[in-house]
Amino acid sequence: MSPRPNRIPGDLPFVVKADGRKFAFWFGGVAGGSLLLLCCLVGGHSYLLARDLNTPPTEMINTVAVPVLIPGMLVLGWPVLVAYRRLIGRGPLLAADHSGVWVRTAGMLGRPYWLPWEAVVAVYAGGNFGGKTVWIDCDPRHPAFPPGTRFPVRTLTSDHDARQILTALDGLASGRASVRPLG
Repeated sequence: MSPRPNRIPGDLPFVVKADGRKFAFWFGGVAGGSLLLLCCLVGGHSYLLARDLNTPPTEMINTVAVPVLIPGMLVLGWPVLVAYRRLIGRGPLLAADHSGVWVRTAGMLGRPYWLPWEAVVAVYAGGNFGGKTVWIDCDPRHPAFPPGTRFPVRTLTSDHDARQILTALDGLASGRASVRPLG
């Protein structure tokens, strides 16, 4: 079975890391937009309720909106902070040299796997919203991985785009794996 260290080595010739600025843009933007929507909904309902009850809107905001919005900020902000720590703090997403490639599985609890180039059948990019995903297909005959194993490397928040990753992996694979460039 492949080794399971906590981190991918960062001293290899090609390393892909998560970019904190891109992460903040995408996930912070989603959380901020959700909070803005929550503020608009709660504020609008508070205003209408205050109008129907003939109370000043500031009094209604203090009694209804503030107690709803502060927990809302925590509910929307806490997952972004946890995801930031899990994504950025766990080291590189992918690293490669002439002997093989390290790849971290997708998700919050992603684990790094070592793939020698003999275990890699194909490397290619597929499209999705905001960035491409680079897929690494494993050889079904390799004993360390079950047939059909594929590892995704999402470029939405990475410091390299799919074209740079495919070019670098093509050079490091030296023909031992099929690397399909972007068309």
